[in-house]
Amino acid sequence: MSAWPAPEYQSPLSSPAEYRFAGMGRRVGAWILDSLLSGLISAIAFVFAIVTGAVGLNQQALDQLSQVPRGAPDPFAGVTAPLLTVHTGPLVATVILLIAISAAYFAGSWMLFGGTPCQRALGLRVVDVTDGEKLSFDAALIRWLLLSGIAGILTGVLAVVVLNWIATTPTNQWLSVAAYGSTRTETSLGATVDSRT
Repeated sequence: MSAWPAPEYQSPLSSPAEYRFAGMGRRVGAWILDSLLSGLISAIAFVFAIVTGAVGLNQQALDQLSQVPRGAPDPFAGVTAPLLTVHTGPLVATVILLIAISAAYFAGSWMLFGGTPCQRALGLRVVDVTDGEKLSFDAALIRWLLLSGIAGILTGVLAVVVLNWIATTPTNQWLSVAAYGSTRTETSLGATVDSRT
């Protein structure tokens, strides 16, 4: 009984000699450089967050912290005000802006230029495997979603939820040692005193 031979891979590109699959080193290097560059561009969203007051420190919590004696074993125990103030509308707008910047940088570059700035600088191109042309809008968007878009969207949603939780929860309920059921302190002799209730 003979085994079926595996068919030889034929590149569907119209001119295989013109294109070669890029090595992993240059692809990873371009991804790292592009992540840094798009991160710098994303500073626009953080400036927007600051200007709109999307997230800020709660002055009442800062005032309570300023009254804590220096060297207190549990400085957050008396801080009953939430640590942050959050304005949900501007915060959501900031997250949407961050996601839009990422999509425009990656998917837009693949669609319009055949690669991101760092990919092109390293001699790489992102093309449709069937014809060697630049990616279509749909293909570029799907590639971005699968590589980083879905993770970015989920991270943005999680950030909004967590920041809103911090802005509505008294600081001593999540930063105080007592919030975890134990107020362990060191005595001058080095013995641990446990005042667990």
